[in-house]
Amino acid sequence: MRWKKLEASSSDEIPEIETSYPEIVKLYAEVREELERLSDGQPTHSETDRVVSRLVELQRRLELCVEQVKPLKDATTEPYVKRSLENLETIKKVFHGVIDPSGGYKAGILASIDSGNIAVAHQALLQIRHRVYEVLGDCLLVKTLRMLPSQERAEARSRLMDLGIAEVVDLLDELDNLASTRRYKQAIRACQEVLGKSVELALKRIGGEPTDKLVLNVEKLFSAGAVPDAVRRSLVASNSYLSELQRSKKLSSLDVSFAVRETYLRINQLCASVALYFKSAKPQAGKPPTPLPA
Repeated sequence: MRWKKLEASSSDEIPEIETSYPEIVKLYAEVREELERLSDGQPTHSETDRVVSRLVELQRRLELCVEQVKPLKDATTEPYVKRSLENLETIKKVFHGVIDPSGGYKAGILASIDSGNIAVAHQALLQIRHRVYEVLGDCLLVKTLRMLPSQERAEARSRLMDLGIAEVVDLLDELDNLASTRRYKQAIRACQEVLGKSVELALKRIGGEPTDKLVLNVEKLFSAGAVPDAVRRSLVASNSYLSELQRSKKLSSLDVSFAVRETYLRINQLCASVALYFKSAKPQAGKPPTPLPA
């Protein structure tokens, strides 16, 4: 099956892992539920054939994700690439079985299904759930750290400089450092700070008077015609999403990957809208009007 890439807001394409991630999560959940159902009865050969086929598909998709990020290994991403490889190797051993140090063979999930031990296979699949999610999260983080810099990251910095709000660039550098060194809680907090500061300085840039509330500042930008309604709603929604993540007791590399990408995406949308504001000659609510004096 060929996986389609989602269309990005710019000319860049979203990495395939972002498309395949929900598909793999769904596949894992469905196979787990199917094994649980089969463990309560007498499965037919066609049922066991189907579940074995889907387990093999799950392994192949995880392998493809890891293969996609292996060439992206550098000093920053090496820990995540290494962990994804280690987790994948463990998953494969659980699937196919291992020979222990004494020379005995410990059956894997596939062999357990073949021998009719469906309940054992189900329990084994449950035990590697965290490894499946870690592989996906680490692969997504690697792509975010390596593919984003040449795309949204560079674009955001350039647009911030063009608008005369270069102060945010330093905050982005700090955000990237926090994300790459696995300081998840601080990284999420930095995402929200970067977004709030970008909105605040953009409002100042058009001559507005900022408050200490992002939502109010976004409304002022919208009322002045500096951002359209779609961008207004996206900024508010992203801020709400980041606030919710901050309240989370346990964050993963996947959470940080999405948060970082969301932050860069909103900055690019904000900067693009304000840039249009300065080029427009027709003031109209929700549309870019003639700019106020800088």
